Amino acid sequence: MKLIYTNDNEEVTIGDMVDIRGIKHQIVDITPPHKPSSSGHVYVKRLADLDSDFSNKYYVGVIGAEWIDREDQE
Repeated sequence: MKLIYTNDNEEVTIGDMVDIRGIKHQIVDITPPHKPSSSGHVYVKRLADLDSDFSNKYYVGVIGAEWIDREDQE
């Protein structure tokens, strides 16, 4: 299973910079789906908050990503 950006099919990796609602964020963690109907999550920090312990959790679709090669779905 691999998480990719839907616009260019590039793999999503920790450390990637993404735009959410016009604000730049860095991906700090990725959680895969826990059941077939789940989409999983990404944890991000705003650039201004990189030194803090605070992060936000979003569904992968918010950053324009999707899981491929899922073994739990046909």
